Amino acid sequence: MSCLDESQLYYTLNLGDIMVQKKEFSNIHKQIVLSSQKHKCKNCEKKFNVANLPEFGYIDGNVSNNTKSNLQALCMECLENGKNQ
Repeated sequence: MSCLDESQLYYTLNLGDIMVQKKEFSNIHKQIVLSSQKHKCKNCEKKFNVANLPEFGYIDGNVSNNTKSNLQALCMECLENGKNQ
């Protein structure tokens, strides 16, 4: 099993005149969040499954804030509608 080093977890978003460096959350952090949310959407509490995969979003909307407490699992519908919490 190979492991990505920290430098491989970064990518840059071009938002018009603004360049933002975003760091991906690790799979471990994602699993911790899924477990703490009981594998349900943080907003609507819809259970995740093969047909309803989790999407991960930033609670405060700041893509540079990669603290574990800023990660949430949302269903696609809530993520697309901007429903955070």
